[in-house]
Amino acid sequence: MWSMLPAFAIIQPLKLFRKTNAWYIESYPRSTGDFPSNVTEMEVSHSIKMAIDTWGQHLQKVGYRFTQVHDYLVNDIQIYWLNGLLDERTHAVAGLKMGLGNYVVYFNDKDYSWIANDIPRTTTDREIQSIRGIMLHEFGHLLGFTHLYLNECSGRTSNPYFCAGPDIMVPFSGQDRDYFELSPVDLSRLYNKYNIPEGLDGEYKCEFNSALSDWIPIGGSWQIQNGRLIANYGIGCGSIWCPQSDLLLKDQFQPSGDWEVSVDFTYATDNYFNYGASGAAIIIWESPSKKIRISVGHGGSEPWGFNPETIMPVSFCAWDGTWDNSRWNYINYTWRPREWHTMTIDKAGNVYTVYVDDDYLWRYTDNYMNGTGKIGLQTYGPKTYDNFIIRTKD
Repeated sequence: MWSMLPAFAIIQPLKLFRKTNAWYIESYPRSTGDFPSNVTEMEVSHSIKMAIDTWGQHLQKVGYRFTQVHDYLVNDIQIYWLNGLLDERTHAVAGLKMGLGNYVVYFNDKDYSWIANDIPRTTTDREIQSIRGIMLHEFGHLLGFTHLYLNECSGRTSNPYFCAGPDIMVPFSGQDRDYFELSPVDLSRLYNKYNIPEGLDGEYKCEFNSALSDWIPIGGSWQIQNGRLIANYGIGCGSIWCPQSDLLLKDQFQPSGDWEVSVDFTYATDNYFNYGASGAAIIIWESPSKKIRISVGHGGSEPWGFNPETIMPVSFCAWDGTWDNSRWNYINYTWRPREWHTMTIDKAGNVYTVYVDDDYLWRYTDNYMNGTGKIGLQTYGPKTYDNFIIRTKD
């Protein structure tokens, strides 16, 4: 809910005025207080990221980018949890810090988890859903959108002052909030304000919230757990003759021409081998004997990944019955394996360009399959995936 707080000197922006925006979590929910928090910092970060990405996937079509950073001195959007400084009926406020040129979102740390009314107050799921839902709404304010009321929203309730239905920018007061997608009304406002062409909607998205009905698994283990895709192909195979494991998108969802694909990834473990890894891999597949794996990240024996890494491995590996034809590059890049990241691959003809969190890493020219092949996910060892997106470019 939007509220003017003179102590913070915040104002609502008319429109997001920077194309590239870094966001930073200044403080996290407390573990003490009226309603102690049980969520981890990684769960908070992931919930915030999913909310921002819901808007960002559309804004990206006209050049906007949103990236999480861990340096409070270099950020555009700051996120705080505060106790006792917000009215108890206000679960969050958002706006532009007057004179400082950056955006802020303040959560009410006293109790912000009441909005998911169908989930018991003490559960972690309630907190996670509340953080995501509130941030989704508050980020709309950062983009310059005011509340929707009865003459604008999709539905009505018996209360003449409130709307019903899935519109994100309806005030939350007195309503359940389990909507995590933009409604047609939200999208219409967004596309009009930011001049997003309707013709750029060639997109497939999978958040792994249900069965893998859009996919074809080939080897290994692929399971959905708590809204994330958990994959594993035992590292005990340990040779260049192991085909590893693929998860192919079915033909009706495959793109044509040039495209961009992205997927979120974070830390995963294989308890049998006492091994942990953080990374992502995309497969470009023609047949069981001909495919290309493009990957980022790496792993190590447990415990691993608690400290920042300063190298990001990137690989382009061609399979013809062996992975002998492989190219690796080790990029100087600081990242945290136990946090969420996004791998993006941009295809233009037979050239693939790889990014992590919107940072350029490496480019590869494919002379093996010449830019052809079906898209899927891949794993060797454990992987944790979420938010798989394909956008066609022509």
